[in-house]
Amino acid sequence: MPEMIKMNGAEPEEHELAARDAARFAAREAEPVIETAELPAGTEPFDQTQHDQILRGLDSYAHAYDERVNSVNAHNRRLADDMLKQVAKVKAEITTMWLLGGAIASKERQDLAFVEKSERELEKLEHST
Repeated sequence: MPEMIKMNGAEPEEHELAARDAARFAAREAEPVIETAELPAGTEPFDQTQHDQILRGLDSYAHAYDERVNSVNAHNRRLADDMLKQVAKVKAEITTMWLLGGAIASKERQDLAFVEKSERELEKLEHST
């Protein structure tokens, strides 16, 4: 027995499967077969002017969407540029903070060294008297 397909957790009835398959076959047979080499009666092919108008219309359509895409890209580029400017500002501020921190640490070391040297000199003066 072939494996049954479960739908929504339940197995379909055999007659449901048969009806569905029959509907599929009927739909396939009902499709008209049109040969591409023949035109339906009363239909004339379009002329050169119509051909050129169709192509111009398609060019206009493509150009309009191309302009819209370019516009979207320009807006996105502006946003990206604004974001890059903000990142550059933040980086500059971080660098300034780092340099100031280094300057403060250097000044602190110099001051501590001065105090320690002064203490040693004072001790020498005290011992010599």
